[in-house]
Amino acid sequence: MLKRLLVLKETIVEELASDPNFNVDSLTASKWKQIDGIVEVLEPIAQATEDTSSERYPTLELVIPLLQGIQYVLRNHVQQQKPETVFAQNLCKSLKSQFPLAEQDRLYMIATAVDPRIKMEALPDDSKVLAKQYFQDKF
Repeated sequence: MLKRLLVLKETIVEELASDPNFNVDSLTASKWKQIDGIVEVLEPIAQATEDTSSERYPTLELVIPLLQGIQYVLRNHVQQQKPETVFAQNLCKSLKSQFPLAEQDRLYMIATAVDPRIKMEALPDDSKVLAKQYFQDKF
């Protein structure tokens, strides 16, 4: 919705400015910039949600790489000290609380490790060791 608001920004600003009976203050330049930053932060999360919501192919193997990618993007926002830094920090904390052990979850690890596109590359070192141990124990 915010992305669409940005697409329609010029039209909205013109319409608000042209109506003398409209009493609501228009969004300031800093608010538009803030909206743009929020959209920028949320974009990878929206893409990951779309990628993992497919019904045509299995997506369990994408959980670990997508979480890592989202966390990487959020950390970059925090390091760059952009206006949306606090928002990115809060999202990063929320991801860690929602998926605290995703990289060590047996099901996620196995699905990621056996996917020929990803294999063990996406797993952190400690998860690689756990996945190898699990494969050795089972097979």
